[in-house]
Amino acid sequence: MKLTPVEEIEFNTSHPLVGTVVLAQVPFDDSDAAIPEQRVKERPALIVAASNSGILVRGIYSNTGVTRVLFSPWRRLNFDHPSYVDAARSAVRDVKMNDIVRLGRLTNPEWNQLI
Repeated sequence: MKLTPVEEIEFNTSHPLVGTVVLAQVPFDDSDAAIPEQRVKERPALIVAASNSGILVRGIYSNTGVTRVLFSPWRRLNFDHPSYVDAARSAVRDVKMNDIVRLGRLTNPEWNQLI
């Protein structure tokens, strides 16, 4: 997977966490009428690059979309419904690596299918 020049400055695709599915605070564009100030949501996310201070993730969603593809390991990782991984990447900074909630890791074939 190719990073943008800006992403390459901060993140490394060879980091040991790459390929791990975690719970992360992922930004989103839609607003909830009940809590319009909320701009991030905790959701499963796939780490595609990382550094000592942050992770670059692709969010995993319960709904399909134009930029989303089926996240085939959803059953193996004990998700309770089919899920879809977005092509868009989000940087999550100031992460305490020991506090990351890890849900599982992709196998090489699963990773290759998504990248």
